[in-house]
Amino acid sequence: MAEPNETGVNEGSGGRLTSAIADRCHSIVESERFQFFIVGVIVVNAISLGLYTFGSVEQSLGSSLATIDRICLAIYVVELVIRFLSYLRAPADFFKSGWNIFDLVVIGSVFIPGLANETAILRVLRVLRIARILRYLPDIQILARGLLKALRPLSGLLVLTIVLLFLYGMAGWSFFHTTAPENWNNIGRSMLTLFTVLTLEGWPDIMYPLLDLTPWVALYFVSFVLIATFIVFNMVIGVILNSLDTAHKAENARQRAAALADDGILISDPRVLAHIETLREAIDDLEVDIANRDSRAAASEQPPTA
Repeated sequence: MAEPNETGVNEGSGGRLTSAIADRCHSIVESERFQFFIVGVIVVNAISLGLYTFGSVEQSLGSSLATIDRICLAIYVVELVIRFLSYLRAPADFFKSGWNIFDLVVIGSVFIPGLANETAILRVLRVLRIARILRYLPDIQILARGLLKALRPLSGLLVLTIVLLFLYGMAGWSFFHTTAPENWNNIGRSMLTLFTVLTLEGWPDIMYPLLDLTPWVALYFVSFVLIATFIVFNMVIGVILNSLDTAHKAENARQRAAALADDGILISDPRVLAHIETLREAIDDLEVDIANRDSRAAASEQPPTA
């Protein structure tokens, strides 16, 4: 009689074979050699796609580049199959990963009947394959997650920027639409002009011709640059840095949870992981503080030199 496994399911010879295949495939896809190999294939694929854009190269090496593209696609398919087999114990878990779904769509779409004649779509799909390299760059993934977390607070800053552009645009239209209609003849043109000022690209060239109207022109432009450019931009940078720091802490917590899982301790609640990470940082800070105190105490106990 087959013994139940850790999940409580009787595991016979078929179950043992499934587990062995899943373990073997998991070790393959998680190995550094395999990941470096796939990154190398993606780089070669990217170079071949770039060479396609040169007409002379395409004419002379078109068939070779097409062969390289097919070889890369075949390797991607094998990679996808191995990755799916690594989830053989619970195949549904394969679709819980956004990267797995992305790979499946980008690679599998090539085999959709009738798509072979859609040259533009095929080119887009080939380019999207290159984006798969992000899967093997953890730092870039943390950066992407941080930027995604920043979207909500950044949307508020975007609304604030639009309001500032509208308010200053209406004021600029009122002041300058008769003198400089090329930049201020309606609210749309006024806001576009102020957006140019917002980028700090040639804004003195917009301001100086208007200084003869009234000295308040300088106050108008300088106040807009100070509020919209320096304050709002600094807030944007602060929001992004804070989101990146949060994403980095979440990644550290995930790695620690994985290490605990290897020791047989399973923690899935993100709030618990966040508390663990906070406690870890507090302990690290405390250790540094104690080390500094010990060094100062040791220095004070040394007898004065003659």
